[in-house]
Amino acid sequence: MWQYVIYIILGFYAWRILQLLRGKQSKSLMVIFGSGGHTAEMKRLLSPLDFSRFSSIVCIVANTDTLSQATTMGYFKEQGKDTAKLEWKNIPRSREVKQSYFTSIFTTLYAMLYSFFLVVRIEPSVVLHFIYV
Repeated sequence: MWQYVIYIILGFYAWRILQLLRGKQSKSLMVIFGSGGHTAEMKRLLSPLDFSRFSSIVCIVANTDTLSQATTMGYFKEQGKDTAKLEWKNIPRSREVKQSYFTSIFTTLYAMLYSFFLVVRIEPSVVLHFIYV
């Protein structure tokens, strides 16, 4: 049941991206990188994109994730992409490894508020995030 809802949401986002790519207005893209396999999947999703169609590309990584930015920049340079448009922002993690569940309530609230205000400030045309279904 839930998979159909997710398919509808993904279909809407794909339609929205196509609409934006056809338009003439300035477009900004926000890409949210996870760690581990999420970064690899996001690189595969971004590789066919023409970066020149976007006025800015804001890449979001966790403040403790040092590997995603380095591997992504190297990957795009190998492909000949213009990495000058990439702007990297760090956000706090909602929960660290071995953090207690009680204190993770507060860190999750902080991370949510921080992320919300970041999106409001940047006002991206498209937010791209990879989720496993």
